[in-house]
Amino acid sequence: MPGELITTYGDDLAVVTVTRATALPERLLGSLPAAVSRPYRTVVAHSGPAPAPAVPDGVEVLVLGEDVGRAAAANLAIAGLDPAVGWVALADPGVAWGAGALDVLL
Repeated sequence: MPGELITTYGDDLAVVTVTRATALPERLLGSLPAAVSRPYRTVVAHSGPAPAPAVPDGVEVLVLGEDVGRAAAANLAIAGLDPAVGWVALADPGVAWGAGALDVLL
């Protein structure tokens, strides 16, 4: 219900990254399948005047239309997640997660 305070969260995982250029965060996206064994959502928050990068199927893109800064872009992407998401991994687009890295954190 709109305006209702959410007090419980699910166990789903979302991986959020922020881009400012049209380059696809290939290292990050390519490393995720080996980094985590559970299902996850990937959200690319695009904060910049350049066109948003083309992303593979299954990757969500939030186009902000202006450079609001990395922190604000990440906050907007996370705020848009549904309550089923209880875990968020915020990653720089240049990061390459090691095998099992997110499983260890969760």
